[in-house]
Amino acid sequence: MTKSNIVEVSCWHFWSDWTATEAVKIDLDKYNSFKIDYRCDSWHIIGRFQVNDNWRDQELSEHQVCGIRELAKFITNVNKCYKSYEKVTTYNNYHGSKDFTRRLKKLFDLVEELNPSEQEDK
Repeated sequence: MTKSNIVEVSCWHFWSDWTATEAVKIDLDKYNSFKIDYRCDSWHIIGRFQVNDNWRDQELSEHQVCGIRELAKFITNVNKCYKSYEKVTTYNNYHGSKDFTRRLKKLFDLVEELNPSEQEDK
């Protein structure tokens, strides 16, 4: 029996008159890779998988991930499960947000803080 790599991500769910926070379970083994979408001021996780010869995308974070730190935890957990290669492969700036580069740097800094890589020998 093989071990499944399931990660929980806290996501916000919006309705017309209220908001809820729910844990979304993502089975990392079901997806070939993940894309991160930045839409205005929110982060979204997209799973990419193959059906026959066609590539499909599936939004996994429901409405949006609960903040940049929660997204950094997700990326860190993915990196721990797949040490030989990067499974989070693409970062998109939908809506052309001007603060995308600054936010992406902050995201990478948080990932490094949560799971510092080994220092190269000099």
